[in-house]
Amino acid sequence: MVAKSFLLLAVSYVSAAVALGNIKLNEGNGNYIIQLNQSTCIKHFVPNFIDGAFKVFSQSLGEHNLEKKNNKIVRRDTNDDQVHIFDAFDLGNVFKGISVKFEHLDLVKTIAKSFHSDIIDIIPDYDIQFIHNPSSRLGKRYYIRTVDTKNNNSTSSSSSSPSSSSPSSSSKPAQRNALFDFDKWEHDKDCPFAPKKTSAQSSFKKQTSAPWNLARISEHKRALTSPYIYNTKAGSDAYVFIIDDGMNIEHTQFGGRAKWGWSAYSGTSRLGEGHGTHVAGIVGSSTYGVAKKANLIAVQVLDETGVGSISSILAGIQWATDEAKKHKGKAIINMSLGMQKSGADSSTMKALNSALSGAVKGGVPIFAAAGNWGNDACDNLPAGNPDVFAVGASDKNDKFASYSSYGKCVNVIAPGSSIKSTYINSKTSTYTMSGTSMASPHVAGVAALLIGDLSSPTPANIYKAIKNYATEDVVKSVSKGTNNALLFNGQKLSSK
Repeated sequence: MVAKSFLLLAVSYVSAAVALGNIKLNEGNGNYIIQLNQSTCIKHFVPNFIDGAFKVFSQSLGEHNLEKKNNKIVRRDTNDDQVHIFDAFDLGNVFKGISVKFEHLDLVKTIAKSFHSDIIDIIPDYDIQFIHNPSSRLGKRYYIRTVDTKNNNSTSSSSSSPSSSSPSSSSKPAQRNALFDFDKWEHDKDCPFAPKKTSAQSSFKKQTSAPWNLARISEHKRALTSPYIYNTKAGSDAYVFIIDDGMNIEHTQFGGRAKWGWSAYSGTSRLGEGHGTHVAGIVGSSTYGVAKKANLIAVQVLDETGVGSISSILAGIQWATDEAKKHKGKAIINMSLGMQKSGADSSTMKALNSALSGAVKGGVPIFAAAGNWGNDACDNLPAGNPDVFAVGASDKNDKFASYSSYGKCVNVIAPGSSIKSTYINSKTSTYTMSGTSMASPHVAGVAALLIGDLSSPTPANIYKAIKNYATEDVVKSVSKGTNNALLFNGQKLSSK
């Protein structure tokens, strides 16, 4: 592959910008400048991009034939680059991107599709030849031409004719130096993934013989006998409000971390039907929980028969958001409940929608069950609210659950079928349940793991982190229009 010369000038002088849906694979020198959203963190994006490219190239060439080396992927047998990130650009809050060499151009669109939320454009790179014309009366004038390295042709970008002299066709191209050094590249300002300078490097723990659902969200590849990996903080700095039917706060699996918050009802059992206890156990119990040290707060908006009202839910949201002010940047709400909009008074739904949006815009992320009606999740609440992070359900075999609501309002999919967790029959009892109610607390638990490591833990940044970590295109039988992204907890024992 011929080296790229005068890269930034190439962008300036050559009109090469293309839409993502119309990437020009056979133009330029075969390398590409990938323009990124200003909100994308380059230091976080690059390893994710390499991982995504490795996945795509492995499907074509076989994983055993490839190896990741920092910011590139090489063939094991020849050590030839298959993907190589040469440069990273972050210029004055105007242009952000990377330059990449791809050996197999037919795979570029597939890789780009996986990062559609980060990539603005993919621009062909061009070699540019600067020709000094000493006979010109201007003396120091330069002519610029783009070079077609495939056909040995050139096109002048000046109205004047360049000198006929040119570098010898037998000259060996100069070797391209990489500007980008991942280890030395600083995290972008305000990047939510930047580690806090005051905190020590996270260490990790393994839970062997973990429940299948925990093992699944701890691996990109389905390996249900693998241990569950989580950081030793295990969400200890997070406060998760379980808006549900109550909680068995005395359960031994909660280790004293579960607290009673508030109830919309008097004269009803704090245990409810057991639904809230099961949900809380998925978030933060010691054996069945995602974030094993998270602080759990019960907010009872349904009575012991599972019945509630819009006003009781509104009151629960209000209480939780008021209480969350004591834990700014550390509070999370899980709502494993919902209703279909059809048949309900529109003004009632509007009030609930406004309350949900108000809570999120006030700084508290809300994770909610997509619904168990097998319908479009956009027709349900809270799932259909655009400020709420709605969760669909999958089973042990990575199949989309038949009962799960679906569609564009579903942000991520998480295990929801046959989930074992804490229950209300005693301080040690467990029970197995299925539903998107079980899927949502998996995501709330991952949020609890991540929230303490984000320098700016806004709802938008938490949502973005969860989406970025998710494993794409592994869930089978996903309903049309649903984002095929399976929850991953973002925890790894090492960077290898």
